[in-house]
Amino acid sequence: MMRMASLESVVRGALDELADLQPTDQAAAELALRMAAEIEAGAETLKDMGPKLLSVLESLGMTPRSRKALVGKAAKDDDVRRSPLDELRARRARLGPTATVDTAPA
Repeated sequence: MMRMASLESVVRGALDELADLQPTDQAAAELALRMAAEIEAGAETLKDMGPKLLSVLESLGMTPRSRKALVGKAAKDDDVRRSPLDELRARRARLGPTATVDTAPA
């Protein structure tokens, strides 16, 4: 029978994989580790502590929902920074190659 990894080790591994974990995120990362350890030790029940741990993980961008929100925010930020020339280029690209050809009789 396969033994499941401990919650604390899974959280630690996930934190180690975060490429953009900033020093300012360290307190939240440590909190997530302590919460996972408390759940495993039985000091807190999963029912009570689970949602709180999930909230910390979301704040660190470690859940599918939070990553999707971060990607969506980045895309919106990119749209905001587009220049008028970028808008024209994007519109031309959407219209396709035939839109650049003048079909009016000369």
